[in-house]
Amino acid sequence: MTLASVFQFQELPKGLELVAPFGRFKVLYGKAVGRCCEVYVGEDLLQGDLVAVKVFRRHQQYQGALQRELFFLKSLAAPGAPLVRHFGELQWEGRDILVQELLGPTLREVIGDDRLACSPWFAITLTTHLLRALQHLHDKGVVHGDLKPPNILWDPESATFKLIDFGVSFTTTEELTHAVQSKGYQAPECVVWNRAVAEGKTDPAKQPGPAADVWSVGCVVAECLINQLLFPLGSRYDDAEERLRCALTSVRTSNSRQFLDDCFKFLRRCIQVCPEDRAEVRSLLEDPWLQRHPRPTTGDLLRLPTRVVRFLRVTDPHPIPTLAYEVKNQLLSLCARHGMVQDHHLEASLGHFYVRFHSQMQAEEALDYLTGITFCGHMLLPTFFPPDCWARRELF
Repeated sequence: MTLASVFQFQELPKGLELVAPFGRFKVLYGKAVGRCCEVYVGEDLLQGDLVAVKVFRRHQQYQGALQRELFFLKSLAAPGAPLVRHFGELQWEGRDILVQELLGPTLREVIGDDRLACSPWFAITLTTHLLRALQHLHDKGVVHGDLKPPNILWDPESATFKLIDFGVSFTTTEELTHAVQSKGYQAPECVVWNRAVAEGKTDPAKQPGPAADVWSVGCVVAECLINQLLFPLGSRYDDAEERLRCALTSVRTSNSRQFLDDCFKFLRRCIQVCPEDRAEVRSLLEDPWLQRHPRPTTGDLLRLPTRVVRFLRVTDPHPIPTLAYEVKNQLLSLCARHGMVQDHHLEASLGHFYVRFHSQMQAEEALDYLTGITFCGHMLLPTFFPPDCWARRELF
């Protein structure tokens, strides 16, 4: 789901209060628009948190997608599950509304219109998170069926990519009757299946399975690396492996050739025309390419928000202890104006200062307001910082 000029927010008025057995929510503003639904940012009036309010348009043809969405959100829910958390559903004047956790930017928004080539850390982190999410689904016999950048969102609180939109998801035991996957990310067998659905002749067609999701993973990761769709509309699939090889060979990037060669070996296991030849998710998670541990670039740390903010070179390395103490207290005072500081650390050997806020929204506000201001003779240059590195005190 993305913002599009052909659609406008029209289902819920700003300021509307929604009352349900699971809470009271106020509609604040529109966030994203799709063909069948709109997403608004709302406020939980009891907890004070922000939530996502997803409203389906009043058309019966979307009832099937709505029921699937609800079924899979509930059946797949588990602590730490890599998918959007669902709080409950309600109706308002004939509209079906879902209240869910508010996540951060979509992968499409992170990539951006300029489609900057992603770093090794970004590629490996994204791929690992996607595979873990799919393992959660596939272990329960569920196929997502529409893996693409708009349906992959960054969760700043857990610093994890999560999956949304289960409107066309299906189980491996049901008799599938609807089309699946989006153009540009469709596995070859899904192209055949969707054509059969459109013609009403699904009997001779082979129903897609979990391997279709694996194909989509390959397409999504390749797109991040080559700055364009691996399979634009009208592309043939019989030369899939050679297309992948040429794309990774010709891309302009700062990534090393060895990294791209190893990436090709990994993606080749996903981009196989025959679904039986594709690797399973559990096997892909053990691939040598994913065992690398590169560090994120400054660009990565600026576009993926977290609760931890790093201030670069607020002091010279190995500062005088007294000076470091004064700098730390002054900077803490500045940060406290934008949110509750839960933890902090001045790494004297680097001159960097790290602050963990109560929420990612407070961290974002601090980063926005403090970037570029002069502090103790230095210009503040904050970035976000990976919470897992912070927890291990792996500071850089």
